[in-house]
This record gives sequence, structure tokens and C-alpha cells, in this order.
Amino acid sequence: MSGVPDRLEKILRDVRARAAARRLAVPLQTLRSENRADPARRRRFVTALRSARGAFGLIAECKRRSPSAGVLDAETPLAERARSYARGGADALSVLTEQDHFGGAPEDLAAVENSGLPRLRKDFILDEGMVWESLGYGADAVLLIAEALPGAALAELRACASEAGLAVLIEAHDAEQLERAIVVAPDCVGVNARDLRDFRVDLDRAATLLTTIPNSFVRIAESGIHSVDDLRRMRAAGADAALVGEALMRAASPEAVLRGWRTLLAPPRIKVCGITSAGDARAAVAAGADALGVVFAASPRQIDRTRAVEVVRAAERVPVIGVFVDASRAEVEAMVHGAGLAGAQLCGSEQPADFAGLPFPIWRQVAVDPMVGAAVIARWREVAALFVLDHPSGPGGTGRTPAPEVARRLAALAPCLLAGGLGPDNVGALATAVAPHGVDASSRLESAPGIKDAALVKEFVNAARAALDREAAHA
Repeated sequence: MSGVPDRLEKILRDVRARAAARRLAVPLQTLRSENRADPARRRRFVTALRSARGAFGLIAECKRRSPSAGVLDAETPLAERARSYARGGADALSVLTEQDHFGGAPEDLAAVENSGLPRLRKDFILDEGMVWESLGYGADAVLLIAEALPGAALAELRACASEAGLAVLIEAHDAEQLERAIVVAPDCVGVNARDLRDFRVDLDRAATLLTTIPNSFVRIAESGIHSVDDLRRMRAAGADAALVGEALMRAASPEAVLRGWRTLLAPPRIKVCGITSAGDARAAVAAGADALGVVFAASPRQIDRTRAVEVVRAAERVPVIGVFVDASRAEVEAMVHGAGLAGAQLCGSEQPADFAGLPFPIWRQVAVDPMVGAAVIARWREVAALFVLDHPSGPGGTGRTPAPEVARRLAALAPCLLAGGLGPDNVGALATAVAPHGVDASSRLESAPGIKDAALVKEFVNAARAALDREAAHA
């Protein structure tokens, strides 16, 4: 193929050979007759990204290896990995089905169906047969790579996918390809930060290209994304979603990484802490809580890892934060990854240097004290994603309300949740007085220590959201 880089041309030759062999077994006409067009699939994929929590979609990729990174994970079954992505808060799956260079297969699309997430077939789609077989294997969307589809081929395959009812993501690597992508009006336009000529990643180039894509498309950042800072950078450049592969494939707990990213990208506003059972978790989620908290320090609400796992599973896509007092970094890491938590809230004498660089968010409790509160925020600013303002009388769970005027000054310094003695009757007034990012409650939502009262939780969430929304409207 003229103008195609040598490395890509070798991949495309192998893809053509594999596709031709599959067409001998199942001709195109058979594929078209056996697979009924299903426009609901397109809607499912696009809606998942458009309605993503925090207004930013995460597409988590299943791929065993790549030419640039080598073997990523050849052991974990794809179905298990896909379910962990779903539990972590991914909005969609990307399933890499190219066989010779990436270790995939079209059947992998069917293997991950039980995740419940919409599926993008990521491959080097070259002909109509590959589009229609994608429908048969369960894809909701297909990737079309502008660099691999010159001339009229891009528009022809986009039309074919539309006929089949599949969403289309067209991937571009430079301005000329981006222009070609936009002309054929796909559902999603992606910018791949990896140059297919030499496999080098350039996020600066990707960010620049993203700024030029009209917002009528779902704009997707692809490749080279390894941290929440990368995600924020792509979002700032205009991306509506990001497709992440290698970082999740190499993660010890991709579920925890995704939960952490979700929490950092869209910090929760209403947290119900001290959850001790799956039933209380489900009730808090049903009430509309944005986050839950589980306590591992000495407390009437203390639970162990086994019960934490039960709470995390019951919470589904709502993040669960572990609350620790003077636990070591290793202990915190082990519990976060082992239980699938979204992050850790530190409430003791921990030092910021000991918790820097973790792949999940750290929240820091701050005593609402005019002498030390601001200093704690300053020391932890580079490490903590969120601060929890509480009464200075203890490490947490005192049930006492902090001084609103001091809390307001602290809340102006960094994103903060107000905690301490909050309940349905006072959260509105205190949220108005302090103007925090959000609120956090526990003991005053209980019928007995460690047992949440579902009616009180619901009343608290409703009152808190009304007050926070009013403050946001006036900001």
C-alpha cells in the first residue's frame, strides 16, 4: 500500500491474509444474511461515553501484547479482566482482535460479553467482511484507522458500519488524517498519540490535534495514557473520553486503578462513611451517595478486608474509600488493591513523603483548627487529591461539628469535604456556611453504631445535594 509505513504494511498484509481465510470459511453474503443490522448497538456505545460519570468516558482495553510493549498479560482470562474493568468504572471495552502482532482473535469480543459493557472492536478493519463479522461476534463499535484506509475506503467502511448498526471510531495521527476522518462524519473521532511509523508517543501532538475536533463528535484520546494527569491533560484539550490499554494491562489491580482515576477525575460530593455491610452499601447507593467509606481503624465501624470486598461489590460503580489511622504505606496499598477500593483516607500522623506516587488517590483528614489546618493542607497539597475537614478533637468519627468560619477558610484553599456531626437536619446550613466541595457523614446516619438507617441516609443525601447545588449555582 503506497505511503503506508513498512511496520504497518506488514501488519496489514497479515490482517488481509487472516480475513481472506475467514471469508473462505464464511463468505460475505453469509455474514450479511446471518447478522441482522442492530442500530441499538451504536446508540449503546455512544450513549455510554456521552453519559459517563464526571462527563469523561473511560474505554478500557483488553490486549495480550503489542509490537511496542511486548507481552502485557497472557495469563488472565479476558472475561475476568473485562469484569474487573466494569467493576472499576470503565464505560466501554476496547478489544484488540488482531492475531499475529497483538495476540488477539475476533472471538475475544464474545468472550467479554458478560462484563455488560459496550464493546469496540479494535483491529485493522480493511473490508466489509470484517465489519459484518464484528457484528456477529458482539461488537457495538468498530475502529477504522485513517492511515490504513486511503482514498474512498474510509468512507465506504464507515457507511458499511452504519448499515450494520455499529458505531464508528475513526483514528487519526495527523492533521490530514483528522480532516479525512471528520469529512466522513463518524460517531467518534480519535487521536492516537502513537506514531505508527516508529511507535513513538507524543502527547503534545495529540493534545494539539484534539483541540481542532468539533464537539459534535465524541472526541477520544488514544495511546500513551498512563496516569490521571495524562487523562486530565487530554480532557483539557477537549477529549470526551480516553482509551487506555497498556497502563491497565500492566496494573496489579486494574479495578483499583480505574476506581482511583474515576475519583480523581470527578471527586465525589456526598460521601457516606462507616459502611459495614453490603446491605448498607446498597441503601446508600440507592439514596444517591457519590462515594462510600469503610473504616479499618479502631472504631465501632471497623471492618476487615473480607467485608470491605463485600461492600465494594455491593457499591458497584460508586467508589469506596478506605479510612486508615497510622497504617503504613504497604498496609494501605495492600488493602486498596486487595479490596478493590478507589482510594485511601488518612487520618493519623502519616507523612506526605511516605504516600507520594501511589496509583490511587489519597484523601487527607484535616483538623479544623485555625493554627494548624492551613499548614496541613500546604504540606499535603502535592500528594492529597481531596481534604476532609473534621473536628480537631480526634482522628475522625467524633460526631462533633467543626467551627464553620474556620472550615470555610480552609475550604477556600483546596477541594474539601466537610465532615463531623453532619446529619439531615444541619447539612444544608453547614454546607451553605462553609461552601465545601462536598460533605461526609457517618454516625448521625445510624440507628445503632455501625448500622445505617436507610431513611436517614436518603434524607441526608437529598438535603446535602440541594444545598451543594445551590452553592454551585451561586459560585
